[in-house]
Amino acid sequence: MTLSYLPFGADIFVLELINKTLHAVFLNYFFVFFSDEKAAVFPLALTLFFFLRKYKKKGIVLFLFAIAAVGLSDLLGARFFKELFDRPRPCQEIAGIFYFDKKTAGWLITDGVTGFKSSSSFVSNHSANAAAFALFSSFYLRRLSVFFLTAAFLVGISRIYTGVHYPSDVAAGFATGAVCAFFTKWLCDLSIKIHSGYREKRKKVRS
Repeated sequence: MTLSYLPFGADIFVLELINKTLHAVFLNYFFVFFSDEKAAVFPLALTLFFFLRKYKKKGIVLFLFAIAAVGLSDLLGARFFKELFDRPRPCQEIAGIFYFDKKTAGWLITDGVTGFKSSSSFVSNHSANAAAFALFSSFYLRRLSVFFLTAAFLVGISRIYTGVHYPSDVAAGFATGAVCAFFTKWLCDLSIKIHSGYREKRKKVRS
């Protein structure tokens, strides 16, 4: 079962503000970069470094849970929300907005008819995954929280700027990622607590 719906007026207003009014050559490279999954490689490696620096071996566990938060948000977005809310993307149904075509690595102006993207618009998985990773990492690396959350926010804005998502898709993606981050943190803390309790019992038995 799918539920399709038309975008709200506020969605169109913010979409056109970010995608059309703010559209500029010097911003094109910036937001295309934040919209590209490959751009996440360096931040992921840097986050692993800081986890290891602060928590030593435990940092590997925390990093794996951060990845798990991303996996959970991606699964929830792709397999639940996108199938339930079969919403067309703005580049598929709105004419006159800027769309970045990854195949040609160039910008196009949509005609409201051509189906540039095949998957559903709601929710934005990029935004959900970025929020999940950023928020989970912020729980344990608080000094870097501004960096994490700002990067996640820019990922969300980039999806509107490149014409592939409505603002509500991004907002719902952020909410989905946040829920997954809190849930994964609970699992992570519980796992660490259980493991610590097990180690304490072993020490008592040995003594």
